Amino acid sequence: MKKLLYLFLLFVFLLSTRAQILKRENFQAKIKRFTHTLPDMSQAEKFLTDSTLVPDGISDVWGPQPQGIVDENCPWLHVIVPMYEESDINSVRKAKIARLKYKRRFYFELSQDPSFKSNVYRSGPKRWSFYNPYRHLEKGKWYWKYGVADPDTPDKPVWNDEVYCFEITGKEFMVPIPPTPEEFVNTIISRPAPTYTLLWEEYGKLLPTETWPEMVDFAVPWYEKKYQSDNPMSFTVNDQTAIDAGYVDAQGNITAKPLFYTQKIRTLTGQLGRYISDLIAGYLLTGEIKYRDRAIQKSRDADEFIRNASFRINHLDTTFYIVDRENGYSMNQFIDICPEGLTQAEIDTIVKQEYPGTWTPPEDFESAEHSIYDQHLWQEIQNKFKRPMMFARYHEEAREELKYAYELWLFRAPSLGRNDGGSLEGDGYMGVHDNYLGAIPWMLYKTMGYNNFAASRWFQNMGKYLTYINPFGGAGSGYCDGDGGGATMPYSIETMAHLVPDNYWNLWRFKTIPRQAANKFTSDLGKGDKAYTLLSLWNYMPLPDTTGLEAPKELAALFRDIGEVGMHTDLGNVENNLQVTLHSSPYGSLMHTHPCQNAFNLAYGGQDLFWKTGFYNGGGWHNLLSYKCSRAHNTIMADGQVQGFHRTAYGWIPRFAHGDKISYAVGDASKAYNGKNRYQEGKDVSPILFDYKYGFGNPGVTKFRRHLVMLRPNHVLIYDELEAQNPITWEFRLHSRRWMTQLGEGWLMGTNDYAAASAKMFCKEPITTTLRHKYMPNEEDGIDPEKDLKPEDMWLLRPSDDEDKLPDPIPEHYHGAFTTTGKYAKMRFLTVIEIHPGKDTTFVPETEPVATGTDMITVQAGDYTIIAQMNGEEPAYLEIKNKDNTAALVTGTAAQSITLGNETKTAKLPGSTLLMEKGTYKGDIFIETTDTIPDMLIYGNKY
Repeated sequence: MKKLLYLFLLFVFLLSTRAQILKRENFQAKIKRFTHTLPDMSQAEKFLTDSTLVPDGISDVWGPQPQGIVDENCPWLHVIVPMYEESDINSVRKAKIARLKYKRRFYFELSQDPSFKSNVYRSGPKRWSFYNPYRHLEKGKWYWKYGVADPDTPDKPVWNDEVYCFEITGKEFMVPIPPTPEEFVNTIISRPAPTYTLLWEEYGKLLPTETWPEMVDFAVPWYEKKYQSDNPMSFTVNDQTAIDAGYVDAQGNITAKPLFYTQKIRTLTGQLGRYISDLIAGYLLTGEIKYRDRAIQKSRDADEFIRNASFRINHLDTTFYIVDRENGYSMNQFIDICPEGLTQAEIDTIVKQEYPGTWTPPEDFESAEHSIYDQHLWQEIQNKFKRPMMFARYHEEAREELKYAYELWLFRAPSLGRNDGGSLEGDGYMGVHDNYLGAIPWMLYKTMGYNNFAASRWFQNMGKYLTYINPFGGAGSGYCDGDGGGATMPYSIETMAHLVPDNYWNLWRFKTIPRQAANKFTSDLGKGDKAYTLLSLWNYMPLPDTTGLEAPKELAALFRDIGEVGMHTDLGNVENNLQVTLHSSPYGSLMHTHPCQNAFNLAYGGQDLFWKTGFYNGGGWHNLLSYKCSRAHNTIMADGQVQGFHRTAYGWIPRFAHGDKISYAVGDASKAYNGKNRYQEGKDVSPILFDYKYGFGNPGVTKFRRHLVMLRPNHVLIYDELEAQNPITWEFRLHSRRWMTQLGEGWLMGTNDYAAASAKMFCKEPITTTLRHKYMPNEEDGIDPEKDLKPEDMWLLRPSDDEDKLPDPIPEHYHGAFTTTGKYAKMRFLTVIEIHPGKDTTFVPETEPVATGTDMITVQAGDYTIIAQMNGEEPAYLEIKNKDNTAALVTGTAAQSITLGNETKTAKLPGSTLLMEKGTYKGDIFIETTDTIPDMLIYGNKY
């Protein structure tokens, strides 16, 4: 009997042990999945195989986080628990969302004890699905789980069966612990209004009479003039409005469409609000009551007008009502700015309108915390603070909502990228975020003493990112919407320079960006919070000292998580600076970021030279086929196909090495040509988006590695490795928004106001060179593009200026291409670009670069000798060495060693990149680097 009992117990033990082993194996499998099946780390070259690297929308690609290793202490716990089943019909989904959204309760438990019996951090009930214990965690493994309670039983969570685990190694970034949400809310409601950006005691003390007297001299009379103008809160729109705007044909018939009147009404309504904002700014700046009282009265007048105004448009036989487009003028801001100026009835009405007494979710709840990025949400994130801060003293739900906004900010902000200071939607729209990136951290510091800038590695790197990718006076980055110079971020940068003056990049950026002109600064007071932030800041902190601050000695930098590299020749003088950037983003392309993996842009003197082309407001066809399309960027077209415009059409930057003379990076866009396009997923989709002859297909690309090298002072080298499943044509595209000419076969030149640049293409197989710059007629010329133009020409349609935002006349853009005449499964391109400073359109290079050899060719580029393997069937190899033996680079799968002078270094791992330089400002350097996976794919943290 004892023997049987022993055998039974042994069986139970083995069964239990097997269960634990399976659980560990399952956990390891999950960790592997969450790190996206990372490649064999023993190889120099690594290839990402996932079809997507980031969740699309709010899909649960990564699962509950964190798991595995983390890189900050303390990390946030985060889960996604759907409110409905995928099989539910729409009516059922809507009913479940209405019952559950913001009404469920989430519970978290965190402990080093996997049984959760000792030393457990417990969240208690939370309406949102992320949690932080507001403590630094000890080294070791940490286990966590979560439960969800139904709104009907909020104190009875149903716990998820799975236990998750992450590890604290002691090497993590120690995030300064912020005040708890309860402490934050109590601080806000314990103070008199206002509380956001400005405090009550600052009213009338914001004029910078000592810091900036020129601004005072401009602003005081400017606001007085605004007050004296006493603008009426009304306007008229009729047929004459269209006539005055020129919407009349030769016969005198009015041609304006309903959209014209809608936009006109919106503009004029906005002007009413702008006048009120200016009066409010006058009150905040000077403290004079007359501005406050007039602003309140004008708000009452505007509200009445908007609710009752109508406009008869005879030629359209219709009547426009403003109330159809606007809900009246909101007086909510006065609840915080000056509640004493409102009647009690107005206060009660405003509070009741905002918080009617039922628990309703904040706008964007259940998406803000889950989405990788939501451009409009984060552009307006300050309103998620403002609204509940205004009403927290009046309503419990506002206090709860304020806790949510506060924790959302700590968890996700600024949501533009992970840690490297860049914007995943590109720099063209980064300036929009200048309104809050300084204002919210300053508000947190001023009210609670918490320095948000010091607590975020993204903020610590923002000045560095802007310096290398978007230097002041430069052309921007060019990989996104927005055609002008990049965002300077003057308000946020100055705020950061004050709050973290020991950060070199904050001070350097602050030093290189001039303050806004007095009139612009004064105008900005009526547009948001950024200018108020600086007026407030100057009353608390001295001006940062930038005396003796020198330009960065490092002339290149990598931002791996965003997927961009910036290379320069002179960061201290923009007019002498050659700038080259490379883009290959693991986030793919969506929203404002274009499909342009492995694209490069080149500028000289702060002005674009070889650059992306097209116009942001150029109409639907232009947007689809050219502007937001990889054919308009300096990258590769494969078999006539463009890159996917989608999260899943991604790239990444595996390598970067940098010296004084040579800067080097590799971009991998092997997954970018998947044929997917975000516009394919909407309603009323054009068949063109699925048509191979228009470029929207999958050409079967299996490898596209682009080696980009800056050879200082005036050469850029591009070495492309290209492979596909079947033989296809390959095309290297090169564009300019200014002027280009063809110098010969495989040889193009472009110019700007500061330099000329010639680009010479080398290829083992025959290529043809084309250069086009003439627009094709569009629909305004009475044609049907799909019927009257060849598919290969439609991308050259002249832009349509429907929004009256394009230059008149619309300038021509130049589009160069080097295309193989045959089809090949494997191909190599070598492109040598030489910059000729100070040259104009009459300049022609004295000599044409030539190559000796066939498979392994040698090319001379100034003082550099280049050796490159051009046979796609052979392992890739690129070697560069300068004449005086002070700089050399060897890279490619065939790389084994590097020799410079009498010194030879052998690679530890074949296929590594080897860089050697003598006599740099850091002394002699040797760098060996292999493919490195971005942090955003490794660490079990927030996105």
